[in-house]
Amino acid sequence: MIYVQKDYETSHIPTAIWIANAEEMGDSENIKKLKAKLNAHISNGGKNEIIAYCYTGHTAGLVCGVLGTLGFNIKNLMYGYSLAWDGSQKPHIPYLEAPKEDQYGNKVLYKNIPSP
Repeated sequence: MIYVQKDYETSHIPTAIWIANAEEMGDSENIKKLKAKLNAHISNGGKNEIIAYCYTGHTAGLVCGVLGTLGFNIKNLMYGYSLAWDGSQKPHIPYLEAPKEDQYGNKVLYKNIPSP
């Protein structure tokens, strides 16, 4: 997840991790953290791939370019979190409600969308 840490702690895609701000992801210590997290994910049966996302897909796309050149199998969530995951948050499109969680794994409810 390519956000500032405060935004990650407020709401993110379940199982997403935060390592550093986008401009710091290419730093050697953050690359080591990312490799360690990816190796742990793979050893637990996960795929050897990373899906990066930000609000719109632009910043995550830049990070994908940097990490891709370093050999990571990384993809960008097309259209970003705001549209691709969160949807338009309009009440007449409830099927766009994808799950979100906070830093403790608690479900985060959508704002402005009435419960069915």
